[in-house]
Amino acid sequence: MKKRVLALIIAVFLIFGCCGCNDTTVATETESWVEGGETTTDKSGSGTGNSGSGTGNSGSGGSNTTITEPMKVDLKGATITIYSATELFKLSDSSKTQKSKNDILNSVQKSLNCKFVIKEVDHEKLKTLTLSSAASGKALCNIISTNMQYVGTYVAAGVLTDFTRVSSMDLSQKYMNRLNMLEATELGGAKYAVTSENGSRTWGTFYNKRILKELGYSENYLYDLVDSKKWNYSAAREIGKKAMKDLDGKSGMSKDDQWGFLWVDPSMMTSHAIANSGGALIKHSKDKYLEYNMTDSRVISSINLINEFYKEGTTCRSISNYADRISAFAAGHSLFLFSNLYYAGTISGKMSDDFGVLPIPMVDGRSDYASALDWNAEVMMMPAGQSGKDQYNTGAVIQAIMSQCDKNVEVMKSEYNNRYFCDKQSGKNMVLAIEQDKGMVEAVYSSTNDDVLAGTYRPFWDLHDGKISSVVTQIDATKSTTIKAIQEINANAKKNKS
Repeated sequence: MKKRVLALIIAVFLIFGCCGCNDTTVATETESWVEGGETTTDKSGSGTGNSGSGTGNSGSGGSNTTITEPMKVDLKGATITIYSATELFKLSDSSKTQKSKNDILNSVQKSLNCKFVIKEVDHEKLKTLTLSSAASGKALCNIISTNMQYVGTYVAAGVLTDFTRVSSMDLSQKYMNRLNMLEATELGGAKYAVTSENGSRTWGTFYNKRILKELGYSENYLYDLVDSKKWNYSAAREIGKKAMKDLDGKSGMSKDDQWGFLWVDPSMMTSHAIANSGGALIKHSKDKYLEYNMTDSRVISSINLINEFYKEGTTCRSISNYADRISAFAAGHSLFLFSNLYYAGTISGKMSDDFGVLPIPMVDGRSDYASALDWNAEVMMMPAGQSGKDQYNTGAVIQAIMSQCDKNVEVMKSEYNNRYFCDKQSGKNMVLAIEQDKGMVEAVYSSTNDDVLAGTYRPFWDLHDGKISSVVTQIDATKSTTIKAIQEINANAKKNKS
């Protein structure tokens, strides 16, 4: 009993003492459900009791049968309750891509003979409800959905179910580890989250076709670079320098002139370079626990590469708001824009010039494209404390959703090609970018503890902002504190596991 109380005290500290990062997604606290392809909303409150009390096919004690055909399972009317702080379960038909997500949820319910009850909450309330339910010995619900950056907090608090122990789930299926999420959330051999992201959190490079043509390049020049795997940072910088042009006739370059580059977020570009180089801020040790990796030469060189690039004078840095940077690109004030791909619709609606889409450039010397999945990527997790039957049913539902999510990528590709993109190559490059996107361990666990965050992402945040002059010096200054904090996360995970 004392051990249980101590674990919960640690959990409270981890969840409420961590330094979370800003995220603009705050859902209203409502209850909704989907049945027979229709959506109903109810303002009746959120509730914290154990759920998933349906009479699924697993019997009263669950089942040890791994599901090999995820859309051919009968859960016999089971209710699956989902608490979501993300868009994964947001019910809307605002676009074909969004409607496709709804269709998948409806298809899973129909095929598995179950009913979803979806409760929308914000991230902080989701943490509070999950912890309080765990303290009472109950699971809050069947599925919780949050952003990748918050997963480590739940793992360290010991309030999640290890997917490797869910008998219904076949984790060997490729679709279960989409965007490397199973591996990224792993701790001590346990795996805690999956993502059905359709690519909306994937980054790419937008470029202005008119400006490229004015520089004397052929229409397919950049696409040929991508196909020949020569689209790297050296190539991007060389072309970007040529795009610099005084438009307003005033001395010096301003936001009203033509630039080589606009960046929605330079720190995210640093994450891409680290991922592409094969590095990681935090990696897994041989026993699959967390290991400090900031002194890796690939990490340091990637941080310095992006910092040098960002500050060399070809990037317009006087526009501070990311939305204004997108608008400036759409208005023709930059050849390139590094951004999330989901801004394609915004750009298309504002831009009179044609534009194209490329993946994020490769680090020089690398042979393939790779980038870091945005840490606001949306994930599904399973709260600890469910009965054998509920755990089996929940695993069945998660696997069924995951088995269908590539259909949503196809719809997204089709919609973007038809509504937003100016050529088919952009759609091809969008899919290339999605397929090589990778969830990183540091994106999962860095914000679990403020000391870890201070010793991983913050050094290159501060470098880009001009708050420090040397990333090596900053890494050395925070190294011992960060290693200690990572060791505490490992120790807590081992206690929870035992």
